[in-house]
Amino acid sequence: MPQTSLTADLHSEEIYWREASAGHSKSAYFVGKALSTLPRIAISAIHFTTLYCALATPLMDFWPMYLTIVLYFYCTSLVFITTRATNPFC
Repeated sequence: MPQTSLTADLHSEEIYWREASAGHSKSAYFVGKALSTLPRIAISAIHFTTLYCALATPLMDFWPMYLTIVLYFYCTSLVFITTRATNPFC
């Protein structure tokens, strides 16, 4: 059975606090979470850009549009990660 977002967040929070209480670096956990999203972001952005180019008539070339969408996806995921790290009960 797939995990819902709430149970995945609770599980991630349990892991964070367990690692922090064991003396591991909190910033290393944050960097690891941020870097682990990069493959998902790259695949999601290529999927979105390909479908957008196929269904619309974009004014931009493919690669600048792809890099813009990658940056947008990364920034939104980084905001989510930092929000969860600074205020875990939000």
